[in-house]
Amino acid sequence: MTKALLIDANRGIGLALARQLQERGDAVIAACRRPSPELEALGKLDNPLTIEAGVEVTDSA
Repeated sequence: MTKALLIDANRGIGLALARQLQERGDAVIAACRRPSPELEALGKLDNPLTIEAGVEVTDSA
């Protein structure tokens, strides 16, 4: 089983890759600033190893 951390996975290539990895049964952490409805739905499917997370990475310094 592969473990993957995907950045900006709420749409496009990141979302497609998250979906493919999930279908293979891999552990996926999909991170983005604002989770899309598609990504949230992906996190609720059968694979309990898929986690969607909203993150903020700006530097206030």
